[in-house]
Amino acid sequence: MTWRHLDRRERLPALDGLSANDGGTLIGVSPRTAPAEFIGDDLEVSVEFVTPEIAATLLARNCANRKIMSTVVDRYARDMRAGQWALNGQTLKLGRSGRLLDGQHRCRAGIESGCAFPAIIVRNIDDDVFDTLDLGTRRGFAQVLASRGERNATSLAAAVRCVAVHLHGP
Repeated sequence: MTWRHLDRRERLPALDGLSANDGGTLIGVSPRTAPAEFIGDDLEVSVEFVTPEIAATLLARNCANRKIMSTVVDRYARDMRAGQWALNGQTLKLGRSGRLLDGQHRCRAGIESGCAFPAIIVRNIDDDVFDTLDLGTRRGFAQVLASRGERNATSLAAAVRCVAVHLHGP
């Protein structure tokens, strides 16, 4: 993991044991517990400032994602403007194709707030894992169908659920 300053006008929150100007390695190397081909040797992880301009570039590569929820963007932008945005371990995920797989609400908030924000960025993720992101509580079946280009995704998801309940029970 590397530390890169893209906008020195913004102060990055201090991390335990590190000053904001520390240019060293943030995380030590640990032994792998899985084969390299499983982990993905080409993954790149860095902590960076995402300026509004960089956020706009990332959003331009945001295809087939869920609809942006303005309430989430407003909350994030408010926190960014107030200097309350926290580097909390969530990552911006970029696919091998350059596609923004995760982070559209944070990027939109950076643009709307006019503030750079710190982010952990993971690059070179297999684009095919998109359907596995945020399934627990955030990305619903209708959103997955919409991201695959299905029309009337909400109605289609409801119909599929009705058929599944009919065939297999609740």
